[in-house]
Amino acid sequence: MEITHLTEAGLFPDSCQLVKPKKPTKQQLQFLNQFVDCSASEAKVASIARLARGGAIHAKDVVVFHQEDGRWDLGQVLFHLELGSHKATLVQRWRPTETEKTKQFAKCSITNEQGFVAMDSILYPLVYSKTTDSQAFYTYFGLYI
Repeated sequence: MEITHLTEAGLFPDSCQLVKPKKPTKQQLQFLNQFVDCSASEAKVASIARLARGGAIHAKDVVVFHQEDGRWDLGQVLFHLELGSHKATLVQRWRPTETEKTKQFAKCSITNEQGFVAMDSILYPLVYSKTTDSQAFYTYFGLYI
């Protein structure tokens, strides 16, 4: 076994990054303007982001993220945003309504609540399937939110 070290600085970034960022669409910009005062030249959006811990999060993924109060939450990713030095993800909140610990899945209601979460608060994606537009199941492995 041979142990090597990397000599190229910045090969693995230590922060979240957008993959193929672009200017927001008019619809995205209208939505952004509800939360922040920005122009299209300042904001960049992407459907994929790389997390500092590794892995990529795509639009439509359902993710576990932590709130500022330490609580964990669930949400479906709509898009990722970079505005200046701030990086955030717009999520649609999912609320667990029923769990089956022996089968390791949970039933969720899909809410109309949308909001931005700091990209570095995203912990990992979940395996899920939607049964209707307002209900879904996700698989968890020892995770209870």
